[in-house]
Amino acid sequence: MGVFLGATVGGWAAIQFGWRGAFFLVAGVGLAAAALLVLLVREPVRGGLDRGYAAKPAAAMSLPASARLFLSKPTLRILLVASGLAAFVSTGMLNWIPAYLMRVQQMPLAEVARWFGPAAGLCMGVGIWGGGALVNWAGRRSPKAYAWIPGLSMLLTAPTLALACLAPSWQTSLALMCVPMICCTMYVAPALALVQNLSPVAARATATSLLLLAFNILGPGGGPLAIGMMSDGFAAAGAAQPLKLALIATAPIALVSALLYARLARVVDADTRKVLEET
Repeated sequence: MGVFLGATVGGWAAIQFGWRGAFFLVAGVGLAAAALLVLLVREPVRGGLDRGYAAKPAAAMSLPASARLFLSKPTLRILLVASGLAAFVSTGMLNWIPAYLMRVQQMPLAEVARWFGPAAGLCMGVGIWGGGALVNWAGRRSPKAYAWIPGLSMLLTAPTLALACLAPSWQTSLALMCVPMICCTMYVAPALALVQNLSPVAARATATSLLLLAFNILGPGGGPLAIGMMSDGFAAAGAAQPLKLALIATAPIALVSALLYARLARVVDADTRKVLEET
């Protein structure tokens, strides 16, 4: 919903008020959302939904102890890098696709607001929900589903992204982009769920925040920056369509993420068994 509304309303606002006005509008929505969070959301009891929950909530584990526990599990160490690289690809491409459609495919800004916003919102929603639903289904048979499903989705992201960038028109390119936009977000729910499953209740929130830290450093912090730098580099080298080349150049990163998820599949069983024995 956020991507859909942000891209659609933001595109409309940029046409009406300029890009600075669009940022002010989005900032106002953020302030309203913060107020609703304070007024309507209540802090849940730590571990209150766990099976066998005791009346006394568990005390939170310290940050250093939580970090040591996180890094002591091979599954979580590999997941940190694999999902971080997946975030690198997904946030990088999703931030630069509108610019690519306008600069390379000559898509008008009004059409970006009309078509890209709904397409991106729908695709990301399907990808995040679909990744979680598939893991819920396949995970009943083996915990390896937490690795194989996001791994296969990243394996599929690489060629479909390249194919979409080579399309002859913005209509065809946007239609083809739907496949990598779905696949590149399928890692999110399995990654968050796996951290929850493998962390004790006293360290669960901190462990999740460590994963999200990797998401944000490698994802929004690295992906858009790297694509922009590569585009500038290709332009300096005289390339005719530098942004297209920069987007295609992210495809190998998706393959590296897929390989790490394949490695994750080899260790997740053992870590899952240890957690079950401890509980």
